[in-house]
Amino acid sequence: MKGMRNRQHGAVVVYMAAMAAVMAVMVLFVYNTGHIANEKTRLQNTTDAAAHSVAMLQSRDLNFQAYMNRSMIANQVAVAQAVSLVSWMRFLDNVIGNLRRYTSLVPYWGAIINVVANYSNIVKNAVEYAGGIFVTGEDSYLDYVLSRAQFIMHNTVVVEIPLTMQQVVRANDPGVSTGLITSSTLLAQLVTTYSNAISRYSPDSVKNRSGSNWREDKVRLDEFRDVTLRSRDGFTSNRTYTLFKSPAIPPLQFKLERAGGTELIGSNSNAPYYTWAAMDTLATHQRTWHCSFSGCGWRSWREILPLGWGAGQAGDTIRYVNFRGQNFGSTWQINPNTSRIGANQFQNASKVGSFSGLRTFSDITQKGLLDTMPAAVILLTKPQGGNDGVRTARDIGSAQAGTSVDLEQPGGMANNRLHAMAKAEAYFSRPDDLWARPQGGREYGNIYNPFWQPRLTKVTATERLAAVALANIQ
Repeated sequence: MKGMRNRQHGAVVVYMAAMAAVMAVMVLFVYNTGHIANEKTRLQNTTDAAAHSVAMLQSRDLNFQAYMNRSMIANQVAVAQAVSLVSWMRFLDNVIGNLRRYTSLVPYWGAIINVVANYSNIVKNAVEYAGGIFVTGEDSYLDYVLSRAQFIMHNTVVVEIPLTMQQVVRANDPGVSTGLITSSTLLAQLVTTYSNAISRYSPDSVKNRSGSNWREDKVRLDEFRDVTLRSRDGFTSNRTYTLFKSPAIPPLQFKLERAGGTELIGSNSNAPYYTWAAMDTLATHQRTWHCSFSGCGWRSWREILPLGWGAGQAGDTIRYVNFRGQNFGSTWQINPNTSRIGANQFQNASKVGSFSGLRTFSDITQKGLLDTMPAAVILLTKPQGGNDGVRTARDIGSAQAGTSVDLEQPGGMANNRLHAMAKAEAYFSRPDDLWARPQGGREYGNIYNPFWQPRLTKVTATERLAAVALANIQ
């Protein structure tokens, strides 16, 4: 019995040693699993931050392009207002001058109108001078500040994309491999795609029909011109109304018809982008009561006495008589005789400053309706080992590769690297609770309104497979 007890003492030692080995393996396994999970989470957060930073840069660029487009439109409208004011002052001075001639023999009234005419001429000259300085300044501002700022901003953002990604990654996880950031096919595709996502459209290419894409330039310039014309205020766009109408008492009825407006046109009909022109007229109209075999009634109105006219333009020289119809508030249709007199008198009048028309501007290259820009798909990896890498039991000397307890056998990290993917995009969303569209309409993506925002989105299976293949992760 005593010998049996001595033999049992040795069995306990062997059992304890085996249990200790199992416990050690379990501890190392838990360490590896927990540490890799933490590193994976950290790497995914870093990848999300890098992708979101790219979408943020794109959103800022798109919103900046929108602000610049809006600013150029606002400055174009300001030029139109200056031209309108010059035309209106010439018209007013002309009306007062005609009244002076008509009332020269009327006691008292002739003297009063003469004084008013002298002051109106002074004011007209001052408005012409100030308007010319203003238009010249606005033209330089459009060219040297707004239009060029768009070009500089977009190209700066294209350059900043890889630099910003690298800064974000370094700030969040210094152990991430930077090769995929600085030279990967994914990054090259991202930079190239976004660089081409915004294009420049030039009015000169339309005017000269130069380049292979001048027709597309014309489509975009026509859209820009349409937005500009729709942005005019009421005074600039249409100054047409009936100033006075006498009671309809046979046999005669009279009215004073005021007509005028300001248009963005050009001497080249293919490129109506280079001239702001305005016309203003006032004329007396009359109609008569007439009886015939078919009965009695009022005849049509006809223009009988021109009272005043004025015109002005900035930019390329245009001939007013070539723009009849509904141009200039339909003055050619309402007051045709007065419009002809005004066109002849002011055709060679001094221009309102120096003006070069619409400027080259930026727009989204893709045609059709869209809400998002090309997404940024980011793939980052982190190697095993090293001071900043993923440290496992092997790296702290607790397990040796090639032994029976090798915890880094196949089934661990792929190619001894952790990897994570993220996708982010700039998307357009108009806040309808603040600026609702009329009749519940929807506004799609554009760079006329600054409503672009960044967001993370889901990586598709196709994108994941393509990115992994490009990064040579098997």
